[in-house]
Amino acid sequence: MNGTIDYLKKITVVFFGEKSYFESEEIQKMIPEELFEKVETFQTIDDFDVFYEKNQNANLLLIVFIHVEAATLAGYNSKIQLELKKYKNLVIRWVTRTNSDIIGKKIHQPRNTYTYREIYDGLMDRTLVPQKISDIKSIERKRNQKHIVPFIFFSHSSKDEKVVNAFFKHILRLGHGIPKRDFLITSNNSTSLITGTNIPNGLRRALQKMTIFIQYVSKNYKESEVCLNEMGAAWIKLSKRNIIVLKAPDIKFNEIGFLNLTNIGIDITNRKSLEKLFIDHKELFKNVDISDFNEGVSSFLRYINKAKKGSL
Repeated sequence: MNGTIDYLKKITVVFFGEKSYFESEEIQKMIPEELFEKVETFQTIDDFDVFYEKNQNANLLLIVFIHVEAATLAGYNSKIQLELKKYKNLVIRWVTRTNSDIIGKKIHQPRNTYTYREIYDGLMDRTLVPQKISDIKSIERKRNQKHIVPFIFFSHSSKDEKVVNAFFKHILRLGHGIPKRDFLITSNNSTSLITGTNIPNGLRRALQKMTIFIQYVSKNYKESEVCLNEMGAAWIKLSKRNIIVLKAPDIKFNEIGFLNLTNIGIDITNRKSLEKLFIDHKELFKNVDISDFNEGVSSFLRYINKAKKGSL
């Protein structure tokens, strides 16, 4: 027993999350501060930076958790998670009030998600292993380091502009928070070519500049020579990973014909299929919380359901 107590007393547990989470009586009861060397709760990376500077040379065992709210999944893929990447070798895990198995699957971290009560058991059976703070290194980011700005070319038939603009508004723009300047959607006034631009030349420059190509494949798309030319340019220039195929409701995957898209296409009427966009391209949409994305998907699907009663 004494050995167990000595082991715990060497461990500092760090929790990241909103201040209100840790002030609640429910969570306070689940964090047995007396068992550990120290329990720290931080809201910002600056707070952790100060803690790290004071302790980086200490003989300290550290374990870091980011709080995830079960209802909204707020916390997963949060800004703090990205900022903590400046610390090389730092292991990050997630913690929630209840149902760690369910939450872990939802955030695609089934082995790294715990409830507050499970932390003690994980440390005791050594399935949850702390790390030496001296093994964690802070990496200075070079301010003049070249940053590649994503540019998204959204290829579609002008006949499908309503659903494409809804997808842009509810998912790409609101869901992912990408600036309008980093898009070309010719049917959207805020993201189309500048007035007076020679259209073929403007499209050519945009195709050369693009880093992500999204194509909304419908029957109208297949009948458009311009769309098929845009598609051909994209599939020559970009890797398959940087091409996002959205399937319209009026066409089946096996009807697309020109490409085998069964495994990589996204059905715009299916929530799970839409979630692939966030999962597969989270490095591009890194500054967005999954709860914001889910709300964008919900808004878009409401639009689709209303449109179905009329016409897309």
